[in-house]
Amino acid sequence: MTLFDEIGEVFDGRELTLRDYVEVENRYVCAVPAVMNLLGVQEAVADG
Repeated sequence: MTLFDEIGEVFDGRELTLRDYVEVENRYVCAVPAVMNLLGVQEAVADG
């Protein structure tokens, strides 16, 4: 898991860039409908 505040920090000798952060977050977002499809869930409601 990454946090926006961690951009610019170094992990395992590599700096976390904004591009890296966005790529990771995008993977999380793309995983949601894939998991929903796998589980047969057709809709979700975001609360809060």
